[in-house]
Amino acid sequence: NGVRRYLRVLQQIGAYPPIEIHLTMTGMDGYHMGVDQMQIGIDGLLRIMMGESTGINRDVLEITGVVVNDYSDPVETIMKPIFDSVWNAAGWRGSMNYNQDGTWKHQL
Repeated sequence: NGVRRYLRVLQQIGAYPPIEIHLTMTGMDGYHMGVDQMQIGIDGLLRIMMGESTGINRDVLEITGVVVNDYSDPVETIMKPIFDSVWNAAGWRGSMNYNQDGTWKHQL
């Protein structure tokens, strides 16, 4: 929602795409991704039990930026590579908040 608001403000003040979005998180060393065991399925549970979900192993997590080419692009689509990278850093293949086809699973 924050990215959506920032993009709206940029559009209102007349900033023209392309716009690049980056994410840096500090104090991350040792953090693990909180996952819903019902959501991750048997493969995910096995990875946790086998210790394959290693968690983040560095203090500063710098994520490669994504480019917004058009304000009409869905924020969920724009942000997927960033979310996938955060999950990758925690030992997962990608964000569990997207379906197999790459569409956002609405979270409450």
